[in-house]
Amino acid sequence: TQKVPAGISCLSEKNTLTQKGLSGESANSSPGSVPGGILASWNTIVLTDGSYMIRLTVLDNVSNINTATVNVTIDNILPIVNITEPVKNTTRFVDNIVRGTVIDENLQSAKLIVSNDTHTLGSYDLAISNNMFTQRVEYSPDQNNILNLIATDKAGNSNNTSITVMVGNNTFVRTEPKINKSETVTVNAIGEIGAQIEFTSNVYRTNVSFILTAITNKTTMDELNSSAFNESGEKALGKMVEISVEGLNASNVSEVESVIVKIYYNTSDLDLDGDGIIETGEPDEDNLFIYWNSISGNWTKLQKNNPDWVIDSGQTKISGSDPGYVWVKVRHLSMFALTALPLTPGEDTNGNDGSISGGGSSSGGTGASGEARENILITETEREYVYNGVEVCYSYDLEGNIIKYINFKGLINAGRIGAKVEILNNTSTLVDTTPPNKVYKNLNIFIGNSGWATSSNIANPTISFTVEKSWITDEKIDKSSIKMYRYSSGKWNELSTSYVTEEADCLHFKSETPGFSPFAIAGEQVSTGKTDTDEDSGVTSTEDGDNDTTDPTSSDEKTGLPGFCVLTSLLAILMAIRMLRKK
Repeated sequence: TQKVPAGISCLSEKNTLTQKGLSGESANSSPGSVPGGILASWNTIVLTDGSYMIRLTVLDNVSNINTATVNVTIDNILPIVNITEPVKNTTRFVDNIVRGTVIDENLQSAKLIVSNDTHTLGSYDLAISNNMFTQRVEYSPDQNNILNLIATDKAGNSNNTSITVMVGNNTFVRTEPKINKSETVTVNAIGEIGAQIEFTSNVYRTNVSFILTAITNKTTMDELNSSAFNESGEKALGKMVEISVEGLNASNVSEVESVIVKIYYNTSDLDLDGDGIIETGEPDEDNLFIYWNSISGNWTKLQKNNPDWVIDSGQTKISGSDPGYVWVKVRHLSMFALTALPLTPGEDTNGNDGSISGGGSSSGGTGASGEARENILITETEREYVYNGVEVCYSYDLEGNIIKYINFKGLINAGRIGAKVEILNNTSTLVDTTPPNKVYKNLNIFIGNSGWATSSNIANPTISFTVEKSWITDEKIDKSSIKMYRYSSGKWNELSTSYVTEEADCLHFKSETPGFSPFAIAGEQVSTGKTDTDEDSGVTSTEDGDNDTTDPTSSDEKTGLPGFCVLTSLLAILMAIRMLRKK
């Protein structure tokens, strides 16, 4: 006998139901027998591809009844598989991203196997999203590599496709007959391993060889990702190069004046899912860094003067079909790797939604932060380098942006961090309640990745903003009541806000904040209709809203007492007479 399973899914080979004649006295008798000797005969039913529920109901001679059901999916369709990248017969060692499509409604697994002519180099279980996959692999250099894509569905149907690519060598060697002191030698290996160096020697040497080796093995990449020095959350971009020199001592600063190391990247290195949009979770081009592997095996982020043997650093971004690169000017050689911070909803992407790419400022809302797009009036993003112990200042100048400065002290070496301001039409859609008092402006401010701007990373954050005098006058606002409010822990919290200075048409304020999120600037309306814009501004408001400008040189205005200068003169004379009488 056989037990009927609770559920059967995706039967592909046996897509018929057949019941033969049943006879016998017990379940242990001949095949097909049923206790009681009841005979049954079923016809063969052919099932086409699709989902079915099969129910068996049995009734005995004394009206006892029982029912069993099973859900069945018939599937005879093979998965559709395709490798879309690489598309050529040859590829560089560092172009090790494989992309493709796997289509099947009942897919169970997909695997990519990379091998050469003699053995398997790597086997990768693929994550399929929207019928697509992206997988970084390890090639064997300077020989044919076979990419075999296999997909299997729940019915056991399997399909595969494969391509063969000739992969270039992972080591580039350049030998110079001679190098002169303070003369730069450029070693261009962009076409081979995606790297370039500009080497300047402190000595004269002959027959100097430069060796640049691309590294893509997963073990080394994992070591970089888990390094204790990778404190800011960067992840390996898959671009790693080991640089050495034969013919002089490249670790001796007396022989090496400097080396500029450039590591190149392209759009496919950032667009991991291959959909043409650099989006949340994918590498942020504005936050690419080079790490250095020391002799002890630790990885250290390289930025200008940090460590002190880093002379300078910088980046040239992707432009059209030209790749981008990150560079450092150093006095040490070893292994260098490109890393990136991932884009988050609080940062900008370069998708087709009108959001900002590459820093700078722009107008027009995007909704990239999670704010409702229609509620964003203006958005402006600035990026600054954050170093441990250094004051950071973000400056904003886009018309309509009332935020002028954001300041804080860096507590870690975090690299280039973005600070985004969104000026809103109404209360932020990220909050549940409206701000208190009469609101001047609603806004959002985000610093870095989600959860980055904490007391562990920054100290003493302040926000400088402006309020138009015309709003104070028109709304009859008490200037001393103007405050910035921050939404946190489910409520609006008043921030410590102080008046700073004024211009012809606006007042400047500064607020201290413990963090960044939705904000509002608001003030209390006075019942008398009299508005105090600034005690020293000489501007007051009458009941009908007209402004009066007084003469700032008037002695009455300065003292508040009529004829104050005359009274002072008389008192001085009386004091002099009294002194003469005493003599």
